[in-house]
Amino acid sequence: MTNSLPEQDGKDDPLFNLDRRIKSFARDLLNEFNANKIKLTAIPSHKRIFVFFLTRAIKTYSAISHLSKDGYGQDTATLLRSLLENLISAKYILSDFLSADEKAVRFVAYKWIIFKRYVAHFGNESHPIKDSLLNELSSNMPMIQKKVEEFKSKYRIQSDKALITWSGRSIRDMAKMAKPSLEEEYDLTFRTSSRFSHPSIIGDHEYLDCKDDQLIFSPFPSDIGVQTNLKLALRYLLDFFDLFVALFDLKAKTELNNLREVFKIVEHDDASQAEPSSGKSNLKLTSTQKENIIIKFQTPSPDQY
Repeated sequence: MTNSLPEQDGKDDPLFNLDRRIKSFARDLLNEFNANKIKLTAIPSHKRIFVFFLTRAIKTYSAISHLSKDGYGQDTATLLRSLLENLISAKYILSDFLSADEKAVRFVAYKWIIFKRYVAHFGNESHPIKDSLLNELSSNMPMIQKKVEEFKSKYRIQSDKALITWSGRSIRDMAKMAKPSLEEEYDLTFRTSSRFSHPSIIGDHEYLDCKDDQLIFSPFPSDIGVQTNLKLALRYLLDFFDLFVALFDLKAKTELNNLREVFKIVEHDDASQAEPSSGKSNLKLTSTQKENIIIKFQTPSPDQY
């Protein structure tokens, strides 16, 4: 367990400096896009849906950035997986431009499957809490069911197993089809994020320590996971920007390439490798040692909580 925190302003940290540069670049990029005044009907379906993917990506990245600066690197793992899955879907759609529009249409049409599941799960007596969306969907179930059947017929779906994702393929398979190296990337990120998404004793040493006959639990910020996960998030966001610039022929290629070069330096900066998480426990106590152990919580300083 380590309790040191990233610098709050990050002025001397190359990674947080790059984080600021990329956020500034993102603003410039979006402003350039806006200046082009692109009409919705002037672009094909795959470009429209990419704008949606990019919007989610920027927002998710921003959350990862804020959590990282505050010392909650472990909890960015779940968001990191979401960011990567978003990227995989985008790259899968764009991997073949001949079928890109059809895939984009299918992605949107999958909402009917989601609506049906939502009503089936929440629209019963065991879930008395209703919301406006549920009420609206429940009143339109005949239409939703019709759309579901149309979806299954159009895409020749014989089993509900093929409805597990919008594409009918697993996220892992989509990653492999989009780019073989993405499959390995997904496997690694999935394993890492699963440790923090589900109750698990794996990585217990990241939350507790044993010294001076005390078992100390620490629920407060630390530097664990900050560098590793923020670097991955930066890489995925840069991938999104590459796609964005290429799809809409934006004039930011030079600056994007410069950011890529800076990222390569930061990514391999040995000074930023202080917190890889092995997932192995460092608590090996004998029975006699356990008898003398006092359980204690680490209490925060005013600037930590």
